[in-house]
Amino acid sequence: MRLKEIITYRENCLIHNKMLKPHYVHPSRNIPVMIDEYGIHLISHERQNITAACLSYLWDGSYNKYFGCPEWIINNSINVYMICDICAKKQFKKIAVGHSTIPSIKENVYFYSFVLVGDNFNNFDGELGWEIVRHTSGGKFYHMDTQLSDNSISYRMGNINDTLDYLLKSMISIQVKDVNVSYIKSIDQLINKMKLYGVFSD
Repeated sequence: MRLKEIITYRENCLIHNKMLKPHYVHPSRNIPVMIDEYGIHLISHERQNITAACLSYLWDGSYNKYFGCPEWIINNSINVYMICDICAKKQFKKIAVGHSTIPSIKENVYFYSFVLVGDNFNNFDGELGWEIVRHTSGGKFYHMDTQLSDNSISYRMGNINDTLDYLLKSMISIQVKDVNVSYIKSIDQLINKMKLYGVFSD
């Protein structure tokens, strides 16, 4: 999949309508990612107004790996979240895909992910990963996990409550295959779609 298509899959957060920005996925490090006129870059260090990239994936499908690239970069690949500044302040990296828990039913966060993998000939492939929505409205929670490689979706919605028993009794869980949600432009659109699926699932 072309890098431009991946980066522009969705440009604004479904919840906050703010611009999505790239964040590198790493469990213990905050590694900057930059997009410019050449492509997308994983930044190794920034000091004295000088930015140095350790990996660059370019719009033409080629990539460059530079001196000083960290050893924990495996197979010249990176996983990236596209997420707005508001959602990025939350513990989004700990979100469990495919599950709704007592802590998660109070979250409001949106992101989508993708992976870029370089080969031995300085070319790379890109693939969309997951699109995740965690939202609350009117005492209810709405969760959507979409596997973007095949457009399979897990919808979950129910009443917000602090007890597991009540959560399980109120929650509606729906699995849908081959559904394109890229046309959805707001959280209200998504909620209405989920409610519609909920009506036909009864």
